Amino acid sequence: KLGVVQLAALLFFNVSGGPFGSEGMVRCAGPLLSLIGLVVLPTLWSCPVALMTAELSTAYPRDGGYVVWVDEAFGKFWAFQMGWWSWCMGNVDNALYPVMFAQVTETAFGLGYVRWRRVAVKITYTTVLMLLNLLGAQTAGKLTVVLAFMVFLPVVMMVGACATLVKPVAWLDTLPRTDLVGWFNLALWNLNGWDAVSTIAAEVHEPSTTYPQAILLAQGFVIIPYMLMILATTGVDQRYQRYFNGHYNRIAMVTGGTLLGSLFASGAACAVTGGFIADMTLTSYQMVGMAREGLLPSFLLRKLANFETPFIPVLLAFIVVQLLSIHVPFGEILALDNLLYSGQLLLEIAALITLRIRKPDLPRPYRIPLPTWGVALIMCPPATFCFYVMFTSSDSVILLAL
Repeated sequence: KLGVVQLAALLFFNVSGGPFGSEGMVRCAGPLLSLIGLVVLPTLWSCPVALMTAELSTAYPRDGGYVVWVDEAFGKFWAFQMGWWSWCMGNVDNALYPVMFAQVTETAFGLGYVRWRRVAVKITYTTVLMLLNLLGAQTAGKLTVVLAFMVFLPVVMMVGACATLVKPVAWLDTLPRTDLVGWFNLALWNLNGWDAVSTIAAEVHEPSTTYPQAILLAQGFVIIPYMLMILATTGVDQRYQRYFNGHYNRIAMVTGGTLLGSLFASGAACAVTGGFIADMTLTSYQMVGMAREGLLPSFLLRKLANFETPFIPVLLAFIVVQLLSIHVPFGEILALDNLLYSGQLLLEIAALITLRIRKPDLPRPYRIPLPTWGVALIMCPPATFCFYVMFTSSDSVILLAL
């Protein structure tokens, strides 16, 4: 069974995996607005979703998570819709990581991939990690703990290397033209996914206490590295138009030499790897939960004898991720991920409030310390953000979602 640290590590990688890949926030809005946003958005978005996850995961400690919540609130039809949307979203999200891994290795080591080599890197990467996922949820949890240490080490060293070089006045910089839609899409992607760990509730040791503790621990793991990295890098390099994926690594090379540059690149590779493993684990066990609830065929419950791993959901996720990572551009995958997640989260919020009204006496080992009207009030900002994403999505992204 997964303990507090293992669950927190899975949650950390599913939500962010460290500050790698957040360069675009600086490019879109500059340091000041990015720092303000990283205070406001977690307060209005991440915390309410995390509280919802803690309450409903402890009330329904079964694999399937939010699919079970919606089933209990609205019945099988909407539970299936929820499962389908979230499964699609999980695989779309996971398709970002092979793309990012190829970008990180190409930028960090100056490999200059041609198209066929980049495709080969993505295929090899996803195949190796799919095989690791077949070893089971407990193995995935232990591996993400190790990867988390390898992510935090270069971040701490990077902040230390920049500390004596920063110009604090740069933290107040704004850009002449701010791309708020682009910033919001990047920030939302870097801060969503708190509800995903609900899909492995049956694999968690004492969910009633483990979930709240793991979520609280993961909140610090997620938000603090983002803040520190933006403070450190923008204090050293104010060429904000160059802040694309991999730019943090270039700053590491300049401030700390080849050793820090290589270590930082390795940390970035570990971050996307941890994200991939966490996503595939949670997405696969969501299908297991749907099969147990009678929403999908029972053959999906078949497991590898030695590892108790649901291998068919893992293989299905592997195929979808391969196709998306090779054929769909990064930007469209990111926007599609946010659009699908927005629809999913709106249904989860509706289920939370409905269950509060219809089942007031349901045992809830952890309960959000607010009356139902207060819960509805704190869920208004996440719901508003979801509608914003839906209304600002491009036509091509909406067509992909359909």
